[in-house]
Order: sequence, then structure tokens, then C-alpha cells
Amino acid sequence: MKIILSVQLLCLFTFSITGGQQLETAKQAFLYFQEAEQIARQDNGKLWGQSLAGPMLFVDPHTRVVFANQADSAGHLKKLGEVYTAVLPKQFNMANTVLDWLGIRWSMILWPLPEDLYERRQLMMHESFHRIQERLGFPLANPVNRHLDDPRGRLWLRLEWEALRNALRASGDSLIFHLESALLFRQQRHRLFPEADSLETLLEFGEGLAEYTGVTLSGRKEAEIREYLLQRLQQAQTLPSFVRTFAYISVPVYGFLLDQSGFSWRSRLTLQQNISAMIQQAFGLKRATAPRKMIAERWSLYGGHRIQEEEEQRAAERKARIARYRQMFIRQPVIEIPLQNMNIQFDPRHIYPLDTLGTVYAASVRISDVWGTLTSTGAVLIRPDWKTAQIPAAGIDPLSQKASITGNGWTLEINTGWKLVRETGDNRYRLIPHSGR
Repeated sequence: MKIILSVQLLCLFTFSITGGQQLETAKQAFLYFQEAEQIARQDNGKLWGQSLAGPMLFVDPHTRVVFANQADSAGHLKKLGEVYTAVLPKQFNMANTVLDWLGIRWSMILWPLPEDLYERRQLMMHESFHRIQERLGFPLANPVNRHLDDPRGRLWLRLEWEALRNALRASGDSLIFHLESALLFRQQRHRLFPEADSLETLLEFGEGLAEYTGVTLSGRKEAEIREYLLQRLQQAQTLPSFVRTFAYISVPVYGFLLDQSGFSWRSRLTLQQNISAMIQQAFGLKRATAPRKMIAERWSLYGGHRIQEEEEQRAAERKARIARYRQMFIRQPVIEIPLQNMNIQFDPRHIYPLDTLGTVYAASVRISDVWGTLTSTGAVLIRPDWKTAQIPAAGIDPLSQKASITGNGWTLEINTGWKLVRETGDNRYRLIPHSGR
């Protein structure tokens, strides 16, 4: 009886601490919600013609506890102080993104938020834009820009960024020169890769405009924004992958320069009249194809030889990485997992196209679907049609039929009603429903 009583007292004490911690978190969350609402009120729809205020929730990735700025109609969210709280169901991934839950479209942000005032405001406004962007006519798309893992694609993008770095420091004719150079390098990249223009535009609309919104409404002064963008351009040169990160870098710079020009560009943006078109119109630049001599001169001016040497070194590393992944996913055992109603969370800095086989997500991946949950810190291959994921099965017994299977850097939690089977005459395993064959 004493042991039971001690356990009961311990549980009560733990609950008291947890409840107290949650109440303190709720108070802090309320202050951040007020901060986001104040930013939206100050903007008053000037940026995009619509208010950025709306449903927002913060989620603790360790406990899955959410703190929301409003209730839901079914009363699932419970009042705690000035906010509302619940536990996010496991089928939803936790990330800085948009979440459709309880009949509401939320801006979801991981807790804790940045302590830095500007970074926090930038993050909240970035996710607030995502919530309304489809209403504005900007698709929330996430295409894989494979050409930006190619040394040539990376080279011309880095030259574009060097020109933009100079443009941020310039004015008058010098500004025009550097912007012309940036678009020249951009057009050269798009000539090398015919689909690059449309693919890049989709991600610039999907993520770049959100980042521009966050930077613009972060509360930084004009000089501070300029310095911040210069630092970002410098840091971006060493990012391991540009496939998805480039839009976060380029669009805020172009948007800032467009705002400085006084040109009314945001209301004119379309998939056809994209960022490049806005820069051309705002600064009176021409689309004429530049002669090779001009390209060579500007190549040298912005450090093309140095960048090429760095990209050649990376190309050798890329070749070795592709060989390693091909060995992993073609010549060794793999588990094939169907993607039917998927939620995915990943690190955009570590995305690597693998020829025609798909794309490798190489760090901090979490996929939830009807079959359960996959959590990986290693490599996950997503096929080009987004209907199948693959993970390496070497060194484990996939047919053990445990509810939770752990491999090299990954854990697969399988829902009731699903099982792993081995392909006949093949070194592959598939996750299928019990009724499947």
C-alpha cells in the first residue's frame, strides 16, 4: 500500500509540474500570438492585399502538445489561459508549415520559437503567408529542381548570387549593371536546362515569396534588411544542396530591390510574369541574348573561375555520393513503402536527385501515411511519381513482422493491418495491407 501511495503521489507531483510548465508556455505563446497579430495589423493588407492575421498554432516536437490562437468548432481544443491546447495526432508531421486540421487551415510553427525578435517575426510571417498564398493565386508547390544539383546549374546560380550581392551595394548605373548580370546568368542557366525556368518559378512562388514576406515584415530597418540579405547570400554559397533552398535566398533579394525601385510588382506576378519579368520591367532591362564575349567578361568579373574550381571539387564528391546511393538502393536489399495519403517532413538542405530513380532525402525525414510512420536520419529515396518510398534493408530481418522495425538510421512503425512481404526472386520487400498480395 505504501508503494502504491508513493507512486500515486509521484504521479500527482509530475502532473503538477507538467501542468505548470504548460501554463507558462501558454502565457508565452499568447504573447507571440499577440505579436503576430500586431504585425498583421500594421501591415493592414498593404503587402498582398489581404490580412496575414489568422489561425496559428505552435507545436512542441517532444510532446506533440499544441497551443493555438483560436478554438475549433467541435471543441477539441481546450482553453488554457488565453490560448487553446490539445495533442496533435500522430498522423500529422510537425514542422514549420501549413496544417489542415479540425476543419481549419493553420500556420503551424515548431516550439520554441526563435528568441531573436527579427527571426521570430520573420518565421511567423513566412508561415502566415503560406496559409493565404493559394487565395492570392500563388501555388504552394514543391518541385525538385534537379538541375541545381548539376555542377553547371550550381555554377550559374552562384554567379547570379554574386551579381545580386554586388547589386545590393550599388545604385544608379552600377545597380543596373549588376542586375543585368544576374539576369544574364539566370538566362544562361535556363538555356542549359529547358525546364529550369518553370520549375524554379514554382518554388520561388511556393517558398520564395513566403520568405520575402517574412523578411519584409520582420521589423528590420532598410539598412538592416540589406545587411541581412548580404550575409544570407554569402552563407548560401556553401549550402550542401541548392535544389530546394535557392528560392529562400534569391526571392527576398529580388523583392527587396523591387521594393526599392518603387515599381508596383506584387499585384502583377503570375507564373508567366515571374520575378525575372518584374526585374526587367522595373529597371528597364532587355531580354536580348548576350554575346559570348560579354558572358565571358562577366564570368570573370564575378569570380567564375574560382566558383568553377569549387564546383568541380563538389562534382567529384557528388559522383561518389550517387554511386553510394545507387549501391544502397539498387544492389542491396530495400523496403518499398507505398505513399497513398502522405505527410512528409524533411530538411531542405539535404536533398539529392538520384538520376531517374528519384530523390534522396538524406537527413531528418519523417513520413506518416495509412500504414504508419517512418522516421529516418539516414537516406530515404522518393520515386519520381511520389507513389513509393524506399529505405535500405541491409542487416535486418524485415519479415520479423514486429510493429516497430529499426534499421540503419531509420525506424518503421507499422499500423495494424499491414505487413512486410518479400518480392519473389528479388532482394526487395514491400509493405502491403494484410489482404494484399
